[in-house]
Amino acid sequence: MINQLMQNEKARDIYLTIPSTMDPAAIADNYLQAKLSGDNATMLAYEAHMRDLARVQFQSTAVLRALADIERYKVMRKPGKGGARMLQDIAGEIERAYTAGEFQCLADGRIKFKIGRLAVTCKDLPGAVALVAAKYRRGLPRTGPGRYGSNNWPK
Repeated sequence: MINQLMQNEKARDIYLTIPSTMDPAAIADNYLQAKLSGDNATMLAYEAHMRDLARVQFQSTAVLRALADIERYKVMRKPGKGGARMLQDIAGEIERAYTAGEFQCLADGRIKFKIGRLAVTCKDLPGAVALVAAKYRRGLPRTGPGRYGSNNWPK
């Protein structure tokens, strides 16, 4: 991994600018944002930084949880954009409400969006909001025998 990092000039520059005091959850969230935007150099830089942090702070549960999140995000496919127009409008409304600050903060650290009668909750991190919007933008799966059931989202 370090060879890939040093060969990629953009990834190396990003890696060198990541502060060592950055919260591990924020590192994992930035990795998710880079994954959703398709920025491979940023993904490489944040993954290398997280692995270095895990080598030093291997006893920290926050670091291990963030490393597990990055591993989960790494194998995740980038969501498509083939959803129905109504679902794409919901995704756009979630993104607009997040940038405008029109959400309710919950006691457990999550946020709640009200879009008409629909209530959507997620973590209070930009990457988590982007992932929820991407899931709505992708749309519901086709239903039928053996396909997720009638109203279930894909796992």
